[in-house]
Amino acid sequence: MRPSYNGPVEELNWAAKLQAHVVTPGNRPRIHGYDVRGDLLNCTSFSGLILLTLTGELPAPDVLLAFEKALFILATVSVAEAPVHASVLSGLCGSSSCGMTGVAAITLAQQAHWIVNEHMELFQSLAAKAIPPEHLFSPQNEEEQADTELLVCALEKAGVKPPKACKGLKPISAALAVLHECCGLTDPWLMEAVLVLARIPCTLAEGRAVQPGGFRSYPIDLPQFVYRDEE
Repeated sequence: MRPSYNGPVEELNWAAKLQAHVVTPGNRPRIHGYDVRGDLLNCTSFSGLILLTLTGELPAPDVLLAFEKALFILATVSVAEAPVHASVLSGLCGSSSCGMTGVAAITLAQQAHWIVNEHMELFQSLAAKAIPPEHLFSPQNEEEQADTELLVCALEKAGVKPPKACKGLKPISAALAVLHECCGLTDPWLMEAVLVLARIPCTLAEGRAVQPGGFRSYPIDLPQFVYRDEE
């Protein structure tokens, strides 16, 4: 009699449990081995916890300071940008909090992916110790230049040496350069994760600030079109 055969999937020996690679659950949960409530609660900031979670290592003080300064530049995202616009539309439609959070997270993730891809030449230049292409990452006006100088000044006051290229970059590019050079976040997915984390508070706050159903506050009128018959 031939032995029964269930199929290639059923015949394999599979793990009996899910593996925890980052968080060890329990009464005293750990992140990468660190007791969050015992070891970390009184010795680091939430920004430090974020870096530990993403990288697996507790950041040095200068790395943590650089990370926090960069977050200030990256955090502000306005209604003129797609993620906040989508969040506002979600609020106008009366979405639940989980629905709005989902919209915000997805659109921010897409935006972050686009921003990081747009800056790949900058990261390559930084890695090669070369001058970044000016036409792509330079400040577009005096206000952008001033904002970049504020970031550089804040880093220097905190005792952090900014990347040499920083002063010639527009603010968001300068902040990404700081993450790359000062914080060691060279993996694109890390950059994308930080962008989403930095921007989700403003995105959600704008969405919650609108009145559900208040479409009269939204510029919904389309431009007037003139339809012409084909000649």
